[in-house]
Amino acid sequence: MREIVKEKDLSAEIMNKHKKGGWSQARFQRLRKGSIHAFFVEVAEELEKNVGNSLIIAGPGVAKHEFIKTLSSNLKRKILNVIDVSIKEGNLYGKVKELILKKDEKEKENLIENLKKEILRDGLAVYGIDDTIKAVEDGKIEILMVGKNYKIRGWICENCQIIRKGEADKCFNCGRNVSEVDVIEEIIELAERTDTIIEFFDDEDMKKFSHIAGLLRYR
Repeated sequence: MREIVKEKDLSAEIMNKHKKGGWSQARFQRLRKGSIHAFFVEVAEELEKNVGNSLIIAGPGVAKHEFIKTLSSNLKRKILNVIDVSIKEGNLYGKVKELILKKDEKEKENLIENLKKEILRDGLAVYGIDDTIKAVEDGKIEILMVGKNYKIRGWICENCQIIRKGEADKCFNCGRNVSEVDVIEEIIELAERTDTIIEFFDDEDMKKFSHIAGLLRYR
């Protein structure tokens, strides 16, 4: 589950609705609408700077739909859901967490299915510790998939940085000294340096793939 982090609070002083008739009411409503629109634009500009791949619009009444009209085409494409909630922050955060959790679960299910398909057709996938290490070292993995509690002891060469499971006194490649490590931690660190996406799964989901696998960029 991803953590929800509050990046910034934005607020504006918006005048309450004016019930008196005549010219003053019309002018008041124009000013009020202008203030609301200016605030929506300010929020939209902040979203352009901070939003990731998905956007959830939440709030009471029709205001959220008016707000969406001020968003760029780029932001509109990222809208995951529009939900009607009260202003109470606890209620809002609860609904957002629920939506993110459902989205994460669906994405992970799709990754598992893609992995199965690629393995069955001997395509763009590897699994098991040995083949996955080699693919990470070669920079081939696009998405590294790991059981979240999986650990395995091994070693890394202090000279050529080769990673292997098991024990060794010297590196088989260069003959230099090696250091004992958690192989999974080293694989993840190496994968991050090659812009690989790291996804953690329940251990039971990854058990059939020997706890670690990867979808490849190329063979």
